[in-house]
Amino acid sequence: MKKIIYIMTCGMVTLLTSCSDYLSTPPQSSFSDEIVYSNEKLTENRIFHIYSGFAETNSHRGRFQPYYGMNTDIEIYNGTDLADPASLCTYSTSPTNSQMSGTSDPNTWTCFYNTIESANVSIRGIREYGDPAPGNLMGYFYAEALVLRATFYYDLLRAWGDVPARFEPLTDETIYLEKSDRDIIFKTAAG
Repeated sequence: MKKIIYIMTCGMVTLLTSCSDYLSTPPQSSFSDEIVYSNEKLTENRIFHIYSGFAETNSHRGRFQPYYGMNTDIEIYNGTDLADPASLCTYSTSPTNSQMSGTSDPNTWTCFYNTIESANVSIRGIREYGDPAPGNLMGYFYAEALVLRATFYYDLLRAWGDVPARFEPLTDETIYLEKSDRDIIFKTAAG
């Protein structure tokens, strides 16, 4: 019995160590940024991916748009307690608000920054490989990505005030940025 277990263990170790070269090959279906952003149809698909940030349950669709700033001259949130949705309506959110900064995965903050990161990647890719110019389709996609990034920064500033400003794709050096002044973000976000 010990001999069988020993042989099986040796066989497994040999099998796992001999396959390591095959497990690290790049997938044949992957596209580089140069391929994606030099092709108008693939670039359009990346722009659609930025729009998907509006549809995330914990982003605009389910948290931010339905409640944030609802108490106006025209409409009012009908509730007496200052629970999480009501605090969003009256601009009195707290850091522990489960609707915006809670432990749901991903929370609204993360959804907004994921969308901004997607816009930053697209902006850089179009700038480097797409030849954006006024009047061509790549120029339109470039402007569209800038506007989408600015929209998400605008909503971040409305909800949280001064926030970290990332106008390039994330790197090891920019993962932990200090807050930036909102005036700088307003001037820079749309390119």
